[in-house]
Amino acid sequence: MKAQIVILSSLLVLPILFAAKDKVTCDNIFCAEGQECVEKKTGAVCECMEKCESGYQPVCGSNGTLMTTFDNRCELFRQSCLLENSHDKSIKFVAPTTCEKALEIEKEETKSIKKSSKPKPVVCKQKERNNLREAIITFIKARVEENVETVSYKGLLFKYFHMFDADEDQMLDTMEFVKMVEKDMAESELKFKDPTSNPLLRGLCLSELIAITDVNSNYKLEFEEFHKCLDPTFKPPHQRCELNGKIYEDGNKVPFNCNTCECACGHWVCTRFNCNDNSSRNKFRKF
Repeated sequence: MKAQIVILSSLLVLPILFAAKDKVTCDNIFCAEGQECVEKKTGAVCECMEKCESGYQPVCGSNGTLMTTFDNRCELFRQSCLLENSHDKSIKFVAPTTCEKALEIEKEETKSIKKSSKPKPVVCKQKERNNLREAIITFIKARVEENVETVSYKGLLFKYFHMFDADEDQMLDTMEFVKMVEKDMAESELKFKDPTSNPLLRGLCLSELIAITDVNSNYKLEFEEFHKCLDPTFKPPHQRCELNGKIYEDGNKVPFNCNTCECACGHWVCTRFNCNDNSSRNKFRKF
């Protein structure tokens, strides 16, 4: 009986010895920037640094909505670690200088683009998209008010939806939307003094119009999405672009060697010239 107890005791001890042997220490753990290794009873873990020892070497960081200057790179990533732990967000490194200086450099680059003779991308900006939307809404409202159609605003939208759903898939794509605008509304309020009178630009703006309420991102609108898109009470969201932590307003342009990129309706649109510089192609992929 005693022998059995001894054997059982030794079996209980073995896992404890192995656990101690496999315990993670700071010698074999790597922590990200802004973190430091802390030894605990259960083993070593990475935690946000309590304090940065680095001197003043200002850098710019962004949390996606606000750009902030930090005393040094260590402090930026320390604050990012704390923010990530409390709000599930992070701070991205933007530039190795103050945010004020980074914005000044950006403004100079933007000025150089405006003066440059390099081709710019053809884009539909939010103002042009919204102008086209308002013109379509004005046309439909006028049809209802003039009693041309004895139906409600939504009822008339329903009629147009099915009239131009050529493939009868219960959805309107860009080409069907274009036909609706050009065929039935060509002589209406759509003839306003706006760049969207350009057929190419109008097509781009209709694509952007679809994107506003295209919930499942299939580049087509079901009727409820179509109705919301042209609902007079609905306000399209104000969209901006992000690049390397920096936020850009609609219409802002950035140079990329032989190419120019412009922020339009929340995404980047770039010229597609083939640059020989490999670094340019690498940067382009970030878009």
